[in-house]
Amino acid sequence: MRTCSITLSLIVATAASAQDRPTPEAALAAKLESPFLQLADWCTDYEAALVTAGRRETLIFGYFTTANY
Repeated sequence: MRTCSITLSLIVATAASAQDRPTPEAALAAKLESPFLQLADWCTDYEAALVTAGRRETLIFGYFTTANY
């Protein structure tokens, strides 16, 4: 009879303290620097996006993310 040994490892991550987190503004600026977001013009003002989309008769693509909060 053959036996197997299984080892279980558990890693516990602790939440970063509020002091370690970037501000929402800093997190947004870092996210907007992502290479895939550089491929298009992005508007972070929803009302302005509505006006522009209405003028161009186009849809709005919304990209929603959390800032690790």
